[in-house]
Amino acid sequence: MGEHEAGNSDAGVRTDAELLVAVVGNDWPAFTELYGRHGRAVFLYGLAIVRSAHDAEDVAQDAWRTFWTSRARISLSTTSLLPWLLVTTRHLALKKSAARVRAGELPLWDDVVLTNDDDVAVQVEKSQLMAYIAGLVSDLNPIDQRIYELCLTEGLSYRAAATQLDLTETVIRGRLFRLRQVLRTAIANNGGR
Repeated sequence: MGEHEAGNSDAGVRTDAELLVAVVGNDWPAFTELYGRHGRAVFLYGLAIVRSAHDAEDVAQDAWRTFWTSRARISLSTTSLLPWLLVTTRHLALKKSAARVRAGELPLWDDVVLTNDDDVAVQVEKSQLMAYIAGLVSDLNPIDQRIYELCLTEGLSYRAAATQLDLTETVIRGRLFRLRQVLRTAIANNGGR
């Protein structure tokens, strides 16, 4: 992929900048060639942010759709289209993740899972946040603590948690929604991040 991005002197191999000019002229094979070069990178970058293959596919599709609709206005700062695609992908992926958090579809602390890629300062910050969340949870009533444990820690469905706690799915869903709101507000107001 690197030789395509930087340009290649081989006859018949076009740079991304040359392909972009062709795409602006509605050259579908040029679009297909760009997709072949960068499609996997766009998907994997989106996946790293949204952490769901299904959502990453949506983000990648939206990034390529944005490229197509914006193609006449794109000005490359290098010979590669990849930086433009990754910036667009990041924007779309963060927007999708934020919408899912607001809808309560993502765990509260989804972005604080420690990874081997984190540097020491980031690991310390994430560990402190996780400890802060654990402290907040310990102050909850026993039923909310158990709902937190079953749904957010163990990943059980509303139905499975409801069965274990002898409650209805609607009650679990409502309490979990309020629980997330309380924890998010506490974190935001008390500098938990």
